[in-house]
Amino acid sequence: MPVPGSLTLLGTPGDDVLRIAPGATPNSWIATLNGTSHEVDGAFVSITFDGGGGDDVAVLRDDPEGKDTFTASPEEATLEGGDYSIRVTSVDSVRASSSPGNTARAILHDAPGSRDTFRASPERARLTGDAYSIRVKGFRRVNARSG
Repeated sequence: MPVPGSLTLLGTPGDDVLRIAPGATPNSWIATLNGTSHEVDGAFVSITFDGGGGDDVAVLRDDPEGKDTFTASPEEATLEGGDYSIRVTSVDSVRASSSPGNTARAILHDAPGSRDTFRASPERARLTGDAYSIRVKGFRRVNARSG
């Protein structure tokens, strides 16, 4: 049974893996945390995740029908569209992918005062630092910002 509208998930003290992707029906999303799936649906869907401790990974897919924006820094990441918002915090590794043909854009922020590395190709980009990794794939535009 889908949860209406909003879902908040908390990580464990250990390593967690979160996967969030659009569901099979319009306005539905599936969030799978450590193998346990939760379906959320509604006119506007909000999903939040706090990783807590451990080396956590979040894998996010955008809405194939929408114009989406992914914004990420070492502290948090958000993936937003017209009818949904996904926010993850306290996650060491975030991977976001955009659907083919989508006009999605990604904005990546580094850790102030640190030595970070940004690498990009036409299909993917990566921003990494001492304790974090942000990877994006398939976004039409990617902006990386320092400072």
